[in-house]
Amino acid sequence: MADAPVTYSLKYQARALCATNSKLASAWVVGTNALRDENEIRVLQYDADGERLVCTKCLTHGPEIWDIATTAASQDLLLTVWSQGQAEALTHGVTLWSLQGSTSVTRVADLPGHQGIIRRALWHPNQHDLAVTVEEGGLRTWSISDQGASATAQAQAGELLQLWSGALQPQAGSAVCATAGGNNVQLWDLRSMRMTGEVLGAHRMPTRDVCFSPTCEFRLVSSGDDCRLRVWDTRYLGKSEAALELGGHSHWVWRGADCPLF
Repeated sequence: MADAPVTYSLKYQARALCATNSKLASAWVVGTNALRDENEIRVLQYDADGERLVCTKCLTHGPEIWDIATTAASQDLLLTVWSQGQAEALTHGVTLWSLQGSTSVTRVADLPGHQGIIRRALWHPNQHDLAVTVEEGGLRTWSISDQGASATAQAQAGELLQLWSGALQPQAGSAVCATAGGNNVQLWDLRSMRMTGEVLGAHRMPTRDVCFSPTCEFRLVSSGDDCRLRVWDTRYLGKSEAALELGGHSHWVWRGADCPLF
């Protein structure tokens, strides 16, 4: 018989979950997106002795949370992608927060200047001062510290191309970002902010997510509304077919992840 699942109930619905970079315990940060209530950020830690998830911190975060990015440089800093308001008055933003408050997150800095909806916030796992925001029409890079954030560069994704997600190549020294937009997969050099590779029609329906392998720098996984996961070799991106296609899903695949052990 399979082991019973370990669950944890939240006060409100949530769409944002991110593993922390703690080397001492298995822990996650989860953010809620209640429309009419004050939202929360909770830090959950796995208690192996009790085989349960324990909330080690609960802080209020007013706006709805759509994405979270953490950093190995600090257990007390994170980025959230958020929205506030309704219809024509809807506001989108990205903010750097501190978790050192007693009842609510503490604002360190806003990341201003975005146009349209912000899809993802990415924080490089090895270059702790590098962050990227993915918005509908393009990318922005940021220099991040515990004192604040400043924009360093930006690039447009392409005419009429709507981005949905992005991923940073995790290897140390890398400045490569992949994006999912339209039906395509794009590869970007963040030093020049130029696109270096593209697969047109990577999926038969919109491409929703991309993910780099933490162990193989050339392996990229994309997922899409065509119910497929596809594995690409970035050295031949746009020059050959996917190295592997995984089916079996009966509905859209909006997020895929590569196992960190293989």
